[in-house]
Amino acid sequence: MISSSAGKTNRIAENGKLTVRANPGRYLGAAFVALFFFGLTARFGFGTSALAVLVIAWTTLAIFAFSDKVNIERRRMVKTGIAQRIASMFTGNALRLKFVNIEQIETNAVQRFRRGGRVFYSYRTVVRGGDAEFTFRSSQSKYGDAIATIFATVPDDVMDNRSLELQDYFAERRGVRSRARAAEIPRGDVLEGSWRRSRLPRPSSRPASTQNAGDLGRAESLRRLANELRIAGHLVQSLEAFRRAALLQPKNGWLLFEFGRCILSFAASERDQSLERRGFAMLRLAEQRAGSDVELLSRLGESYFHAGNWRRASIAFRKVTETFGVTFRSVRGQAEIALREGKFAHVVHNFSIANTISTAASLKRWTSAEIDYFTRLNGDDEYMELEISRLSLADTFYRLGNSCIPVTAAGIAVILAGMLISDEAITDIGWVIAGIAMALWTAARIGTGVLAARIPVDGSDD
Repeated sequence: MISSSAGKTNRIAENGKLTVRANPGRYLGAAFVALFFFGLTARFGFGTSALAVLVIAWTTLAIFAFSDKVNIERRRMVKTGIAQRIASMFTGNALRLKFVNIEQIETNAVQRFRRGGRVFYSYRTVVRGGDAEFTFRSSQSKYGDAIATIFATVPDDVMDNRSLELQDYFAERRGVRSRARAAEIPRGDVLEGSWRRSRLPRPSSRPASTQNAGDLGRAESLRRLANELRIAGHLVQSLEAFRRAALLQPKNGWLLFEFGRCILSFAASERDQSLERRGFAMLRLAEQRAGSDVELLSRLGESYFHAGNWRRASIAFRKVTETFGVTFRSVRGQAEIALREGKFAHVVHNFSIANTISTAASLKRWTSAEIDYFTRLNGDDEYMELEISRLSLADTFYRLGNSCIPVTAAGIAVILAGMLISDEAITDIGWVIAGIAMALWTAARIGTGVLAARIPVDGSDD
C-alpha cells in the first residue's frame, strides 16, 4: 500500500494561508426561494412592495455569499462571513477549529449523472471537532488544496475510507486523462461492453519472487492510475487499469481491495446486482490475500459495512481483534455494527476500548462523548424515547423536504401552462400548489437543521 503519511502534503507551507470560498449553492437556493415568493406576492397585487423586498433580499444574500469563506492556516481553520456569525449566535457552533482538535473526517460521494463511460461525482467532506463543523465540496475551486492541507495534519484513524482514498489519489482530472492516454487505456465507451464479458483475474501460479521488477513497477503504476481514474469518475477505464495491474500482481491484497471497491462503485452506477456480486467476490479474494495486514482487514470491514454487508464486516473486524489484537478502526467498526443491531451495551464496551487504545487526544474526547451518550441511552428509557422521537421527526422533515421538490416543480409547470394558454384559473392553481410546497420545503429544511443535534446528555431532565 502507498503510505498515507508519505503522501501527505501541506498546500499552505509557503504562503501561510489558504482561503476557500463557501459553496454558493445554498445562497442560490435562497435567492430562488425569494424570487418565487416575490412572484407569488406580485400575483396577488403586491408587486411594488414585493420587488423592494426582493432587491433587499438578493443584495443581502450577495453580501453573505461574498463574505462567506474558510481561512485554512497552519494550525487551524476559521469561518468568516456575516451569515456564519449570525448562525453561530443561534446554534452555538464554533467558528474556529484547530487541527489537533479534529475528531472526525467523513467524505461522501454523490453521483450527479453519467455520460458515456464516465460517472460525474460530487464529493462532500465534513470535518468535525467539538462544537465546530466545516464542510468542503468538490465544486469549490480549491477543494483539492483544502483537503490535502487538512488531511496532512490528522492521524489516519480520524478519516473514513473515502477520505483516505482522496488523500492518496485525488488528482487534477485533466492530468488523469493524459496519463490514461499515455498508458494506452481506451476510452470508457469503447471498454464498457468488453469489460462486462471479461472474467476476474485468476491467482497466478508463478511465485512472487519470480516476477521481475519491471512487472512490479508497472503494476504499481497501473494501480495508482486506476485509483486516480476511479476518484475522477472514469470507472470503466479504472476497471481496465485494475484488470491489467491484477494480471501482474494477482496476490496483492491492497490491489484486489481497491479493484473490488471500483467494481462496487460501477455496479451502483449501473444498478447491476451481478456486478455487485463480482465486487463482493473481489473483496473476499482481497480478504484471503490480506494475511496479517491489520490495516487492510480493517478497511475491508469498513467497506463491507458501508456496502450493507454487515455480516462480512463483523467477520473482518473480529478477525483483526481475535487474531492480531485490538486496533482503533476495528473496535470502532464493531461499535457501529453493535449500534446497527441495537446492542448499546456492546457499543459502550467497544468505544471504551477505542478510548483506551487511542493515542490522539481528539479521538479520546470523541470516544468519551460517545460513551456518555450511549451509556445514557442504554440506562435511561425516557432519554431514549426523546432521542427516538427526535430522530423520527428529523427523518420526517427530511422526507417531507425531498417530496416537496417535485411537487414545487409540478406547480411551476402548471403556472407556465396556464400562462401559455392565458387561463388565470389554471395559473392560480399552479401558484397555490407551488406556494404550499415551497412553504413546506422551507419549514422542513429549518426543522431538519434544528433537530440535527443530539439532545444534551446532561440536559434532558431540565
